[in-house]
Amino acid sequence: MKALTPLGYVPVRQFFKLSIMRSYFNACLLAGCCFIASCSQQSSNQPYINIAATNSIIHNNQPQETNTARDLGDYANLVPIEIIDAASKNVFEKFGVEFAGNCYDCNLAAVSINKKYVDIINVCDKNNSYRLEKFTYEFIANKLVVKTGKTEFVFTEIETAPVYELTIKGDSLSLKNKRLSKYYTQKKVLPKFKQHDCGDFEG
Repeated sequence: MKALTPLGYVPVRQFFKLSIMRSYFNACLLAGCCFIASCSQQSSNQPYINIAATNSIIHNNQPQETNTARDLGDYANLVPIEIIDAASKNVFEKFGVEFAGNCYDCNLAAVSINKKYVDIINVCDKNNSYRLEKFTYEFIANKLVVKTGKTEFVFTEIETAPVYELTIKGDSLSLKNKRLSKYYTQKKVLPKFKQHDCGDFEG
């Protein structure tokens, strides 16, 4: 027996075989469409994450500091300096030791700061010193702020050499032969400055 199809008359057995294959194909096609639609719906329900924006937020949360060394050790042995040549762009020529206060009058003060105390020390006599024990401190950007009951000392790093500018707020200290300078640097860095000692002066 033969059955009529769009392709003409074909044997009945072949006709049923073609019908079964077509039904199977249609079922697979329908299942595929349903799967794609389901995945699309699930994706639309997921929150959108902007990777670029996320990375930007993480980056912006990183500390932004001009002074990378946040350690009181940098302030453990500060020596006074002054501006020698204001026109110079070389920090080691622009600043140097104050001749009068270091070599002639010997009335300047070095400064030593740690977590327990602040020492203000005569540059010519380490035994002539004044100690502050009750204080708090904090780092703010490129500044170290030291607060006592009535006085605030602010060391601002103005040069990476480093050079610190000292400003005093509140009550000033009047200490004999321990005059605080406007500028300080670390003692270990002092030899790099062009004018770093008293030269041939013997007092």
